[in-house]
Amino acid sequence: MTLLKFPWLTEDPFDPGAPEKSLAQRVREEVMRMILFGEIHQGERLSEPEISKRLGVSRVPVREALRSLEPTGLVTTKLNSGVFVRKVTPDEMRELYEMRALLDAHAVRMSCELPDAERLPLIAKLKEQMEAMDAAEKAGNTLLYYQENLAFHWETIKVCRNRKFMETYQLITQQLHLCRATNLSDGKSRSASYQEHQALFNAIGQQDTVAAEQAAYNHANRALKRLVNPA
Repeated sequence: MTLLKFPWLTEDPFDPGAPEKSLAQRVREEVMRMILFGEIHQGERLSEPEISKRLGVSRVPVREALRSLEPTGLVTTKLNSGVFVRKVTPDEMRELYEMRALLDAHAVRMSCELPDAERLPLIAKLKEQMEAMDAAEKAGNTLLYYQENLAFHWETIKVCRNRKFMETYQLITQQLHLCRATNLSDGKSRSASYQEHQALFNAIGQQDTVAAEQAAYNHANRALKRLVNPA
C-alpha cells in the first residue's frame, strides 16, 4: 500500500510531528491516491466491498477511512446512497483558481520581503524542491512531481505565519486536488508547470516582488487554462 506525503491533505499543517499512521489512515491515503490519479473518477461511488477487496483489508478501516475523507473536499456523502467522489464544475474551478492566485501572490511577495536571515534558508529549501521536481519531471513520475509541487508552494505559504491564511489555502488546495494531479499526468503540462515554478523561484531569489506576484498570477491562470482547454 502506497503511503503518500501530500501537504494539506494527509497531515495537520500546523503539527510537524506525525505519529505512526493507523490502518484506517493508510487506507485513507491509498483511496486518496486512487481518486487523485483517476483510478476512481469524479461522481463515482466509493464501494466499501470493492476497496476492501482491492486493498486486502476488512471493511471496518475502509468505512472509517471514507468517513474521514469528507472534510478534505474530495468526497461527498449522499443520504441512503453512499460516499461519492465530488465533482468540480468549471465555474467552481475558475473561482478556486482565482482565489489561489491571490493567496499565492501574497505568499511570494511576503517571501521576497523576508530579511536575508530568513529568506536565504527559504531559497535553499525551494531549490531542493525545484531539483526534486526537475528529476520527477524528467522521469515522468507524476506522483513525486505533484508532491514536490505542493511542498514548494507550502514553503512560501508558511512564510505568512497566519493560521487563517494557511487554513484558507489548505481548503482551496484540497478542493483543487481532484483536477490538479490528473492534469500533471500529462508530460507537456508537467514541463510547463516546472517552467512556471522556475519563474517563481527566480523572482523570490532576486527579491523582485513585482515579478514574483506576476509569476504567481501567471502560474495559476495558465494552470486553469490547461485544465479547461487541454492541448
